[in-house]
Amino acid sequence: MKWILPVILLLLILLFGFRSSLFVKNSSYKLSTEQREKLAIGAEAIKSMDVPVASIVLYNDSILGVGYNTVSKDLNIAGHAEINALSDVLRKIGLAKFRSIKDSIVLITTYEPCQMCKGAILEYEIRNVVFLRKKSLWHWIKSDWKDFRYELRKQQAKEDGQLQDSLFRLYPNYKP
Repeated sequence: MKWILPVILLLLILLFGFRSSLFVKNSSYKLSTEQREKLAIGAEAIKSMDVPVASIVLYNDSILGVGYNTVSKDLNIAGHAEINALSDVLRKIGLAKFRSIKDSIVLITTYEPCQMCKGAILEYEIRNVVFLRKKSLWHWIKSDWKDFRYELRKQQAKEDGQLQDSLFRLYPNYKP
């Protein structure tokens, strides 16, 4: 039992260490003038009192998608720059084409992605992400604390999951 506290402390140190600059790979990526101009679209967010963040999606150094924060403007909680830029790409080229090139695209954003955007990046397996400004360690400590509280409070209904299973079976691409 004496080892539990040191192990927990070590895990916390490792967890916060991943948020440190030791684990941020410095990119040698240089923005072109056109890319800088597209990222300046983040100023559009200020008009609707949204956080001024912008993102672009590149494929072979060509801009495929552009997005900026539109949460207040569109009253859409998913209206973050990264998600808007990825959605712009999907509308232009379709999901099948997107999946076929996802390993070669680069998502560039003016601010380090939040947990929600990071979730979308992980879900759609975007491997190349470049951000211009890093979030503070304090931001990530608060974020991890919120994540921990969520894990403590989440609940599973007593329903056995048959409804979800029947919905999955209706989906043609479902693979259990």
